[in-house]
Amino acid sequence: MIIYRILIKLLAVGIFLCDNIMYMHILCKYIMTERRSLMRRNLKRILALALGFAIVIGLSPAVKTEAASATKLPTATFYYERSGKSLTMSHTFWFDGFSSLSGIKSSKTGVIKPAGVTKEKYTSDYYTIDSKGNLVKDDDYSYNYVGLTMKILKTGSSNISFKSGKKSYVKTFKVKAYQNPLSSLVISNVNNGKTVHNSFKGINTVAFNSKKATKVSVTAKAKGDWRIEEIKITDTISSKDSEDGTVEAKRTYTNGTQKAVISTNHYNSKYNGSVTISLYNKADGGTMTIYAYINPPSKK
Repeated sequence: MIIYRILIKLLAVGIFLCDNIMYMHILCKYIMTERRSLMRRNLKRILALALGFAIVIGLSPAVKTEAASATKLPTATFYYERSGKSLTMSHTFWFDGFSSLSGIKSSKTGVIKPAGVTKEKYTSDYYTIDSKGNLVKDDDYSYNYVGLTMKILKTGSSNISFKSGKKSYVKTFKVKAYQNPLSSLVISNVNNGKTVHNSFKGINTVAFNSKKATKVSVTAKAKGDWRIEEIKITDTISSKDSEDGTVEAKRTYTNGTQKAVISTNHYNSKYNGSVTISLYNKADGGTMTIYAYINPPSKK
């Protein structure tokens, strides 16, 4: 009777632990504690039964979950900013290579709430400035992105799951307290050539009034652990082919830099321009983009 009671206990333990890779270890330990009360032939029977359980468990197919089948996208970190008395921030993350987003869910709605999907398509004549300062027409510039707009409620992190077509994806967004990544920003035709970096204390996008100029230079310095990856001046011009031509002077720093300088001799003050600075934080891996929009000189 003892052997039958042990077999019943053994079967119950095996069923309970059938998905646990530690089952064999626990089973053998249990058998050893009973070994003094068993005869040699009965112990062999129990060991044979345990081996049978191990074979069945090893041959059983793994159960796939929906979370496991979703493709994990790289984590994105951005910085929570509050404008005025607003307690929330609207942030749009643009997905390159995706044509649609659906079934969007947030694992922590107290941190991030999905607010909608935006599609954007843009085409323009595109010009770049070569190393000698000459204007060079590039291929027509166009892009087609789909963006996820989110309401940021507080700092923290949330896993955003969604579908694009028939495939499932999940992306982790980390939200940190906003910080000004610049220690200096000088735009030659703005604020009489004095630094405007303090304008970005609480927000990463600021518009400035400007003076008429055809040559514009920009000098940016990063603060602390921040490094500049790219800086560019973008302007709109009229051309023979289009009245909406885009001119861009851009400089990229592969390993990042604390000081970036760029200039253009083809700036047209009649149109809106912008200075864009892309940075990363070498301490926490976060990224930020500073947008300085340059309004045309006011007409008096």
